[in-house]
Amino acid sequence: MAGKDYKTGTVDFGSTPVEVLLTSAGQRQTEASLPKSERKRAIRERRRAQERLSGRIGLDLPVELKCRLVALAKRESVPVSQLVAFMLIDWLPQMENTTNPLWGYLKPSKCAKYDQVIDLEKRNKERK
Repeated sequence: MAGKDYKTGTVDFGSTPVEVLLTSAGQRQTEASLPKSERKRAIRERRRAQERLSGRIGLDLPVELKCRLVALAKRESVPVSQLVAFMLIDWLPQMENTTNPLWGYLKPSKCAKYDQVIDLEKRNKERK
């Protein structure tokens, strides 16, 4: 079971349910000792963070691609996550409606979790 540290924004997937409960109880105890206005703000922030979890996804991006995304988001003064979502709006339906959209880019995976992985380097070289 995953536990989230709302102060640092990190998720610990190695936590046991008991550890998650203790952490959560500790956060609430800390919140209870705050002044009323700060306590309300902390509770609102915790609720917002919990609501956003269902829309989150972790991505392992090549460093160059991440840097380009961050630079573009900074240039446009928007969050990186919204920039990526904006780009996916057009791209995703195209991929969904294409038969074998990854043809020519798949290679065997070295990980037991996946049969294949996408050859991003090949795709990047072709785009240049």
